[in-house]
Amino acid sequence: MVLILGCLKAIVDRAQRPKEAGASTSFDWIFVWLLLFVGVTGLATEILRFVADPGAHAAEQAGQTGLQYFAYAVYFVHLVFVFDLLVYLPYSKFAHIVYRTVALVYSEHMGRNEVGMEKA
Repeated sequence: MVLILGCLKAIVDRAQRPKEAGASTSFDWIFVWLLLFVGVTGLATEILRFVADPGAHAAEQAGQTGLQYFAYAVYFVHLVFVFDLLVYLPYSKFAHIVYRTVALVYSEHMGRNEVGMEKA
């Protein structure tokens, strides 16, 4: 729920920001919208999972219901959005979260930070 609220706040803040304060590119918008869709479909999947599956005993007697098939469809859509987000991540600005962390760990492992500190 917090993920959804954070994405909505980011969308509203970006939409209300003056143009001279920095323009958001379409690549920035894609990430926020994908994150919002992942959050909404994930929440819907969890809600439908609890509503559509009343328990193992009742499911054996009633068989598959239409609501369970709808829950499977929402889950499939959720997985598509998660896949899209994972595929998009290396091509966005947010890839620097991973790239920078790896670069810092590598430079620490190679001893670059220690050499720079000794010369100073």
